[in-house]
Amino acid sequence: MKNFFCALILLGALTACSSQVKQTSTIHDVHAHFQTPPSKDGEDHVDDPAIYVNSKDPSKSFVIATNKSRIGGGLHLYDLEGKEINFVADGRMNNVDLRYDFPLKTAKGIEKVDLIVATHRSQKNVAIYKVDANARRLINVTAKDFTFDFSPYGGCLYHNHQNNKFYFFATSKDGKVEQVELVDQGNGLIAAKSVRTFEVGSISEGCVADDESGALFVGEENVAIWKYSADPLGGTAREKIDGVGQYLVADIEGLTIYYGQEGKGYLIASSQGNSTYVVYQRQAPHGYVGTFQIASKGTMEGTEETDGVDVTHHALPHFPKGLFVAHDNRSSKGGGSNFKFVSWEQIARGLEK
Repeated sequence: MKNFFCALILLGALTACSSQVKQTSTIHDVHAHFQTPPSKDGEDHVDDPAIYVNSKDPSKSFVIATNKSRIGGGLHLYDLEGKEINFVADGRMNNVDLRYDFPLKTAKGIEKVDLIVATHRSQKNVAIYKVDANARRLINVTAKDFTFDFSPYGGCLYHNHQNNKFYFFATSKDGKVEQVELVDQGNGLIAAKSVRTFEVGSISEGCVADDESGALFVGEENVAIWKYSADPLGGTAREKIDGVGQYLVADIEGLTIYYGQEGKGYLIASSQGNSTYVVYQRQAPHGYVGTFQIASKGTMEGTEETDGVDVTHHALPHFPKGLFVAHDNRSSKGGGSNFKFVSWEQIARGLEK
C-alpha cells in the first residue's frame, strides 16, 4: 500500500498536506516536559488519560487518568505540570474519555455539562461524571440501572453533532463491542441504553471516535486497527487501517485523534510491543505519517509499554501548540506506573524530519 507523509505546518492550528514518499520506519525521539507521581499500587495499575480543556481559563485545564487497582481504584486528576489535584475513589476504572456540552436537565433547567465517562471493570458498567470546571472536580451523575454482560475493558465516547446524541463504546477481552447511548433521565442523572453490539474478533481495548467524520477506530490488540461507522445503524462493515507488522508491534493499545483544520489531522496509536507511537493521517485513506518514541533525557524518563494515550490541539500553558499524554508502565522513581506530558510542537518537528 502506498504511504503518505504529512508535513506539519506549525502556524496556529496545525494543518496537513499529503505527498507520496518511500516507506520508512525511522523512529523519532521526543522528550517529556512533565510527569505525574508514580502509582502507589506499582506497575500496570494506572492506565488511560483524557485531557480536559477549560475554554474559559486554560490554566485550569487538567488531565483525568484511570486507576484499575483492586484496592486503590478510581480516577486521578492532575494539573498541567503533572501534580495531583484530586482523586475520585470509585473502583476499578480502566479507560476514560470526555465530551463537552451534554444537555442535562437540572433544577435550573437545561444545563450544558461536560462529561467524563470511564469503564468500570468491577461493576460491569460505566461511571458517568459531570465536570465542575472551576473547582476541578467530578460529580457522579450515573443512573445505576445498566450493566454489560461482560467486564468492559476499554472504551471511548462519540458525539453525533447532527442529532446531538452522545454514545459510549465499551470494548472487551473477548472482542465484543457494545455501543450505548447516554440518556438524560430528567433527574440530574444519566443512564446508558444499549443500541448496538458487534464482534471485532479477539481482545480489544483501545478505541477512539471521530466526531466530525463519524468514524470509529478500534484496536484489536494482536491483529490490526479497524475502522467502523460510529452510527448505531452502522453495522459490522469495517476497513483495515494497519496491521501488526511493519509499523505496529503488538499489543495495539491506546488510540487518539489530533484534530486539524478542515477535517485534517492525525490518528495516533500506542504500539506497546516496542514502546512507540505510530501516526496516520486522520483523513482516508489514513496513510502512515511517522513513528515517535518518548525517550529519556536527563532526569526525565521516557515511556515503556504504554497503554492509554490522549492528545489535544488546543493551546494550553506550557503547551502552546497542544499536549500529548502517554501512560508509562515503569517509572523507576517510586516503582509505579505514571503519565508523561509532551508538547505537540515537539512531536510535529520530529515528524517533519
